[in-house]
Formats: sequence, structure tokens, C-alpha cells
Amino acid sequence: MSQAFLVAPDALPSASSRGASSSLPDGCAKQIGSRSGRCPLGLVRLVWSGLFWFLLAGWTPLSLCAQQAASGEVAASELLEWSGLTMGPITYKVIVVAPPQFDVESLQARVTSTLERINARMSTYQAESEVSRFNRSDRIDWFEVSEETARVVARAQELSRDSSGAFDITVKPLVELWNFGAGKGEFKLPSEEQVQEAKRAIGWEKLEVRLEPAALRKSDPGIQIDLSAIAKGYAVDAVAADIRAAGLADFFVEIGGEAVAQGTKPGAIAWKVGVERPQDVGQSVQRVVELQNQAIATSGDYRNFAIVEAPTFSVGGERALKSWLRWGFRPCRGVPRQSRRGR
Repeated sequence: MSQAFLVAPDALPSASSRGASSSLPDGCAKQIGSRSGRCPLGLVRLVWSGLFWFLLAGWTPLSLCAQQAASGEVAASELLEWSGLTMGPITYKVIVVAPPQFDVESLQARVTSTLERINARMSTYQAESEVSRFNRSDRIDWFEVSEETARVVARAQELSRDSSGAFDITVKPLVELWNFGAGKGEFKLPSEEQVQEAKRAIGWEKLEVRLEPAALRKSDPGIQIDLSAIAKGYAVDAVAADIRAAGLADFFVEIGGEAVAQGTKPGAIAWKVGVERPQDVGQSVQRVVELQNQAIATSGDYRNFAIVEAPTFSVGGERALKSWLRWGFRPCRGVPRQSRRGR
């Protein structure tokens, strides 16, 4: 789910202060399917809840900067945007600079098809996705998957090797145990025995991948994978490839806090995103970042956490009267990061 609100426009550097000019107001976009192309004042920030980057710690929302129209001039090209949900509750946004009469409906359909394909292969929210079926399987022989899924898993395994296991897509048993996963329900503090049992079913070295023919293999029947930390970035790149294939060179794509920007907005104005200030109460912008032919990935744990209150508890050697359990696992310990109160 997402929320949007406005921040005063003087919170951002203006186009005029950078010496830029545009016949189309900086940041304004026509909402596909809406009756008006008007844009609101100031900064529109989208805030997502319940989403995460596992292992590397949660994720931070991005903001898209927009300014009210300063004149009624019509540009040769216009900003077109649309948004939706993918990979469960994750929001996405696409903005393109397109010439008049551009067939945006065809591009929308192509992007939707791409996201649905990736979701059907890599989602942990869809019971019949390739990843979900692999996770349910107790086979230790090769399990056939698409080449696309195999390539993403292969890249994840490279990252696991490079990080000595700090990045590990086999962390799913811990994700579910601590109630941060797709099967989120009523939270119950796990015991030390439950944590240790989940840890025994984790380890990137217990997972193999091959590209020809594409398949995965687990050496432990209990191995399960969660591609949340890499599938969003892959999907951003895939959507960007769709837009390029449609002949557009200037665009912005964002999925769940991961974004890529190519080219500029009309008037050679850079794309701008606002990184949210990491704070538990209230919402504000920490920094505005300009992107041109660049990508950005954000992470944070202050929107996805659980508050646990108990007389005392001890998991992994940590004791507290009240604890904020924050998304972000170290597989070697098996517990989320903790902020403790009342020690």
C-alpha cells in the first residue's frame, strides 16, 4: 500500500536556480487514465509500508519531485506516467517522455506483461510461482525453472560468494519465522530452538544453479529461497529494456524503492528523487538526488518492524524488556536487528 502527501516546494532546488528551462513544467506529468494533466504543488513523496530488502536491511522509500505548472505552454514531448502494484504489495511507477500520439497503451501492456511474468516466476506471494514450487519441493535433484529465474539466482549466488554469505537468498525460513514474509500473521516470539532449527535449513552453499538447461538444485530438502533483495532491481532493468525497445530514451522507473533514470525530462532537466529521512516518527526528506543514466537502490528498517513486549526474552543472547525487531538478518545469528528499551 502507498500514501502520498505534499511538502512545500521551497524544500527543493528550483529549475531556475540551476539555469535550466523547460517549456513543460519541471516534474509535471500526465496521469494515464486520468482526466487532467495538472500536477500538484511541491514534492510528492510516496511512502510504502510492509516492504523490505532482506539481509541488507529493509528499504527506504523514494520520492518523485514535481512542481506546479508555471505557464500554459505545450511541449513537443510530454511526461506520461502510470503506477500500480507488483510482487505482492510492492508499488511501482513508470514515467516516460513521449512524443505526441505515442501509443502509451501498448507500452503499458508490455510493461504489465513483463512484471506479471517476473512475478509468476520469482514471487513468494504466488503459490504457483517457480520459486514457490521449488520451495515446497523436497527433491534434491534438479528442479526445472525458466532461464530468467536461473540467471537471477546465479547472480544472487555470485553476491553470496563475494560477501562471504552476508547476502543469502536461502534466508527464507528465518524471514517466515520472524513474521516478515509473505505468510505474515500474528507474531509470536520464536524460541531459541526454533531459531536454531531454521538456521539449519539455511546456507547458500546448499543451493546450486545451472543455466543450460535452466534448473535449481538443493542439497538439503529444507532449503527455501527468497529473491526479494534482487528481483525488484531485476524487474526495474527489465521494464527499462521494454521502454527502450519502444523507442523512448528518456524515462524514470521505480519499483519498491529501486529506481533507474535515463536521459532527462523535457528541457534537459534531470530526474530528481527524494530520499526519506530515517526516523520512526513523522516523514521528511533527507536529501534530493538528481539522476541521469543512473540507478539508485535504497534501504532502511524504520518502516518494517515489529514491537515485542514481554517480561524478558532472550534470543541469540539478546535480552530486553521491550524490543523493536527491525528487518535485516545476519544468517549466522538468525535474529533480526534489535533496538532495545527498558533494559
